[in-house]
This record gives sequence, structure tokens and C-alpha cells, in this order.
Amino acid sequence: MSAQAAPHATTTLPQILVLGSQNKPWAFVPVAKQALPQTAFDPELWFLLASNLADLGLRTLAEAELDALVAKRPQAERIPRVVELRERLNDLPDDRVPIDELRANAERALVALTERGIDLNDDFAQWSNSTAGTEAFRASDGNIVRRLGQTLTHFGDQVGAARQIGGEHIAKAADSPAPFLTEGVDPPWLLIEFAERTPRHESGYQPGIRVVQQDPCEFFDGCSLADISSILCEERVECFIGGDAGEQLARALARDAGTPIIGPYMPLRSLRTPCRPAVTEIVRTELEQQNAAHAAHLARIHTRDAERDEAYWRRRIPSALSGQAEPLRIVIATCRFTTVLGSMGTDLAESLRKLGCEVKLLTEPSDHRRLSPLGYSKVLDEFDPDLILAPNYTRRDLEKVITGQTDASPESRVLPTGVPFVVWVQDSMPHLLTTAAGASISPLDLAVGYVSREMIDDFGYPREAVLPAPLVASATKFDASRIDHEIAQRCACDVAMMTHHSETPEALRDRLLGELAGSPSVRRQMESLIPELDGIARDPCALPGISQSVRALFDANAQLDPESREMLLQNFAMRYVDRRMRHEVAHWCQEICERRGWTFRVFGRGWDKHPRFVEFASPALDHGDALAAAYHAAGVTLHVSAFSPVHQRLIECALSGGVPIIRRTCEAEAGARWSQLLRIVRDEIPVEITDPGDGYGRVLWFDHMASAETAEYTRRMQAGGRSVKDRIAIRDPDQDPRTRDMPPMMPEADAAWLLGGLDESSFNTRDELESLIERARSYPGWRTSKSNGISARAHRFHTHDVLASRLLDAIKQRLS
Repeated sequence: MSAQAAPHATTTLPQILVLGSQNKPWAFVPVAKQALPQTAFDPELWFLLASNLADLGLRTLAEAELDALVAKRPQAERIPRVVELRERLNDLPDDRVPIDELRANAERALVALTERGIDLNDDFAQWSNSTAGTEAFRASDGNIVRRLGQTLTHFGDQVGAARQIGGEHIAKAADSPAPFLTEGVDPPWLLIEFAERTPRHESGYQPGIRVVQQDPCEFFDGCSLADISSILCEERVECFIGGDAGEQLARALARDAGTPIIGPYMPLRSLRTPCRPAVTEIVRTELEQQNAAHAAHLARIHTRDAERDEAYWRRRIPSALSGQAEPLRIVIATCRFTTVLGSMGTDLAESLRKLGCEVKLLTEPSDHRRLSPLGYSKVLDEFDPDLILAPNYTRRDLEKVITGQTDASPESRVLPTGVPFVVWVQDSMPHLLTTAAGASISPLDLAVGYVSREMIDDFGYPREAVLPAPLVASATKFDASRIDHEIAQRCACDVAMMTHHSETPEALRDRLLGELAGSPSVRRQMESLIPELDGIARDPCALPGISQSVRALFDANAQLDPESREMLLQNFAMRYVDRRMRHEVAHWCQEICERRGWTFRVFGRGWDKHPRFVEFASPALDHGDALAAAYHAAGVTLHVSAFSPVHQRLIECALSGGVPIIRRTCEAEAGARWSQLLRIVRDEIPVEITDPGDGYGRVLWFDHMASAETAEYTRRMQAGGRSVKDRIAIRDPDQDPRTRDMPPMMPEADAAWLLGGLDESSFNTRDELESLIERARSYPGWRTSKSNGISARAHRFHTHDVLASRLLDAIKQRLS
């Protein structure tokens, strides 16, 4: 930014003098500098000029003006104000910026760019030669003023202006799906704001930054003012510098087709050599080309979709699965910015490939890009999938993510409506708990995973489309035979927790209530439930169980429509109970380990900021070798959840050679009984079948000692006070209408079965937890045997390879 233009003719000397007394030196100095000759070098104006420069910490420039004033009016030297100003200037630090410092800053930028493959060595040499005669002065607020001869350049509060833009605009756009774009780095303060105001999100996403500079010498002018080499080294920062900067930018935009390209654009007002053609024109041209490509992809998708009816898919997919046609093509639409979904999608894709499928993973290309509609349409057109799978999204909801429209028009929709679709339900997301979500499941679609009874009964998910399945783990990533023992040694402890839920229950409660500020009555209702929710969290084994107890509270207190009710129940009440349970167990571990001299570590984001657990905090581990080693090295690894006792972390831990233990819940105990009944009916042959004719279906009679399962079932019944002679009676689940109250369930998705019984694998009190930790410490043989048993069962039913096989079988059956 150059000095401001001469004051308007109507600006009078008294007005300028008033400005000089208003503590606005950046505004006053340019005006005074140009007005001074026009006022016959008025001494008061001259003095105020020097004084304002001193206020800025620009000692050299202030001394020059004061010396000139005294030289022209020697008597001024004895004026008290002048004497006081002279003394103040003597106390100021040196404001001169050595030319060597400027060149060193610029050279650091050169080295950073060279390491990234950008060669500006000749341009740097030319710039370095051009710096002779240039002086630079650092103001006390960080601004740098340059002087060439008698001309001041970049005079103004550019640092303050950049900070204002950073606070008012950049920070608010920190989650921009498209990169920030700036033209010019002289001065570099705005680029620094871009870097500092856009930190990496907890999800892992961080927006990219694009820098355009037509004139390399102007680029090095900016780089010389501050060391920005660390910014230029960031992977997310792209620099397009030189006479062909516009062409470089155009190539980059074309390369990134499929990601948003229109983000915040903030060129510097001080830019001296703008890009030709203009940056806005380059972006507009590329956007038009990408829109045309997207339209072409949509046309082909829609044409194919119209040509393929349901009968086509009922022929095509079974033929592909039986090897009579080309392999099944599957698109997995996932997201890299989640805790587990990205890795889960990658692992499932690999398992499906092992079964002969061609799989395309549709996800963000880097931590600094999101997908645009073109990113989806290009893959769906060119890959032409036979099946689309999306974690936690139905076809309708994924279409909304892609297009940003709740109900996309037929012309703008991206997903083909006829291609079979699989929603992989892993969490109780609000958008899944709607009648629209249930209605979007077509006769060719599947809902895989944690599909609750409410999703079927209240929101219309077709029961026949449900394939129940817990979260699974990769037997390749988590393999006890390939543990990195150096990492394991660093992570070793007596008891570990692996969780990112470090936010305290109180903070979560307040945040969730804050999100309800727009609905005061609902907020009051939720707030009134907190004491009861605390009670449920304290005793998760109390009848009728966590979920049913929470539902009973809602039945009594919340007059809401079914969708809002289920959303609040799952995403407010159950989340709060879950957090209470987790943190209570963490407190137990802290107390036990401090008292017994044992070691406790909690791995995950944010624990280093927790008021109580900072000394036990360890960083989040990459989903692979490091996490496997930590599981392997812990005496026991705890899993605590109000939602499901069977979780991906249990499987990962067991496959890694660790011992997972859970906090026991009423649901875990009930699930053990129900799943055991299902396994007996599925695997054993009844010795007799009778029909009482009472409307509850047939009775299947089994020898009580026919298998380990029937023997354990008998023991459970006897423990409950029922008498068993030589046979046990079970109602046929396929005929008993009461089974509709049970959620769809995979018989092996049972914590008791997976862990080899709850007695030695679960706890509900501090003393029970302490006993389990001590057992793992004292009896390494027990620990090894326990881990091997869980791992063997997990390998049979809870890996991506198993899920991939079950998924293809379910699809084949669905389309038969």
C-alpha cells in the first residue's frame, strides 16, 4: 500500500491538526506528509508528523522529520515539547530492518519453494540485485514501512487490516469446502492470517490455500518482510508464481476437477502486477468447463438409469456373483473426515476385491479437499456401478450431501435411482431416524448394520431389507503376529481406554442444551431429564435397561413428533448417558491405578486438556500398526458404551492380541439370552415340536445337554429359578409375534458369546473392574487364553472379509 493521495481541497489545516491529535498515526502521517509543503511547513503540523511517527515506533523516520524541523526553525530545539519528543526518540529501539534480514527471509522462501519443485533461483537473483538503496523500518505494531530515496511505500496499518479481515472473514470461513485464493503476498500479513485462522479441524479437514503472483520480484518483496517459509512448506499451500502464473492456476483447477474450486477470494489491494488473464476470469472459465463436464456425466447416468429396469438388476447382479458375467462393480461412498468411516470403507473395499468384485472408493482426495457434485458424477458415469454402498447415508441423504438439495430435481440428481443401494448403518444419525429415510429403501436396497427396532417400526425401514451386523475390524491391520514391539513397549500399561470422547459430561450437556436454544420449551424438557439420566448412567444394569429407561422418560415428559423424539433420545439423552458412563469408568481407573501403583493410559484426542486426566493422556493413534500395538501392550482394554456392548474396538483389540473388557449393561445381559436362543434354534435339531395353539407359535424341544449352548441356556434358566429336567422348550422365533419387539440381530453379535462369557469379561462396579485388572496382571496365561479365544471367534464372524461375504449373499438373496 502506497502513501495516501493528497488531501481534498476542502480539508483545512485546523482539521489536519485535529486528526494529528486523535491517536490515529497511520491515518494522519500520509495526510500530513503531503500537506506539509502546502502549508509552508507549518511547525505545528511538522511537529505532529514527527510525534505521530514516534507513536508508531518509527524512530528513524521521526528523527528525520524532527531534525528537518529544527534545521528550518532552530529555535524549536528549545521548546519543551520538542525536547521531550527528542528524549522519547532516544529511548525507542532501532527501527531499521537490516537488508541482510530481508534477504535472509526471502531466501528461506526460495529454499521452501525449491524443495517443493518450484525453481525461482534466477528470479531471486534479479530481486536481490534490485534491493540496493531500499530501506525498511519496523513499526512497534509489526508493520514494515519501506523507503526508496524519499518515497515511503507500504505506509499504513496493513497488519491491523489483515487481522481484521482474519477475524471477520477468514475465521468464519475456516471450514470452506474450497481452497482460499489470494493474489499477492506483498505484504505477507494476509497470507499469515490465512494460515493461522484456518487450523486443522478435529475431523482432520483443513482448507487449502492458493497463492497467485505474476511478478516473482513482487513475491520476494513480500517474503522479505517475514519468514513465511513454514507456510510455503505446508502441503495444503499451492503457489503459482511467474509470468505463466495464470496458466499454472488453470492447470491446477483442471487437475482438481471434482472438488469445489470457488472459495473465498481475497486479492491484496496493494497488488502492483495483477495476473493476466485475471484470476476471476481463469476461475470462471474453468468453472464453466467443469459444469459442462458434470452435465455430460449426468446425461449419461440418467440415460442408462432409464434403460435399466428392476428386471435388469435381478439378472445382472446374480450373474456377476455367480461368475457368469463380468465382475460386480461396487462404489463405496465414504468420508476421510470421520473417526472410523474412512478406514472402514477402505478395509471393506479390500475384502470385496478379494471376492472378485471391482471396487471404487469414492472419497475426498486429500485432507485439504472436499468433493463436488462433479467428483461423484464422474465416477458414477465412468465406473458404471452395479451397487452403491454408503456408511450412514441412504440414497436420499447421500443425494442431499452431493447436491445440497433436500429433494433434488430429476435433472440435477446425481445418484442413479435404479442401481441397488446399501446403507451401512453405524451410528444413530438424525437423518437416519426419519420416515423419509425408511421410505427411501427400495425393493433392491439393503440396510446393513445397527438397524434398530424403532427404525423398522417407527420409520418404515423394511425388515426384509435388513442385514444385522455389528462394526467389524480388519484382520490385516490388526494381526497379533505382526505387532511392532517397539511401539508396543512405548504404549504399554495395565489398563487402557481408546476413545476420543474427552469432552466432559458437563461440557457435553451444556453444548447440547445450547444447540436447543432455538426451542426453549424443548430445552427445558431436556434439562429436566438430566437428574434421571444421571441415575440411569450410574447403574446401567438396572431393569429395564438403559434404552428402555430413557424411552420411559421421554414417554412421560416429551410431547414430540416421532422423528424429533427419536433424534433427541439418541443424540441428546443417550449421548449424555454414554458420556457419563465413560467418564465414570475413567475416574475409577484413575483412583484404582493411583492407589495400587498401576499404570493407566487413555488414548485419543483432547484428553491432554481434560482437567483430571491430563497425566494419563496419550495422543490419538493411527488406525493401524500403532493402535494394534497399543491394544497388544495393555493388560486390559476397556470398552464402555450406552449404545452397544459389541463394538469395532473389541474386535480390533482381540485380533491384536489384547484383552477387551466391557462395562456390563442390562442390554448386554438380555442380548446374551436372546442371541443364544437364536443360535440354538439355528444350529441344533429339536427332538420334538409341539403346537399349543395359543397364538405364540410352535414350541421347539431340545435336549438340554445337546451342546455347550443348550447346556449354558439350561444353566441360565436354572439360575433364574426355572426347573429343567432333560429338555428345554423354546418358542419358534419365526412364529412368535413377540419377537417383533426384538431388534434385528446377528446371533454372533453378542458380547457374552464373543468375550467367552460376561463373568470374566465385564464389570459394573469399581471393585469388579479392579479385580479384572489384577487378574490380567497376575495371570498372564489367563490373559493369553482369553485373548486367543476372543480372537478366534472374531475371525469367524467379525472381520471385513466375513462381512463382505455376508453382504454379497444378502444382495443375491434380495434380488433373487
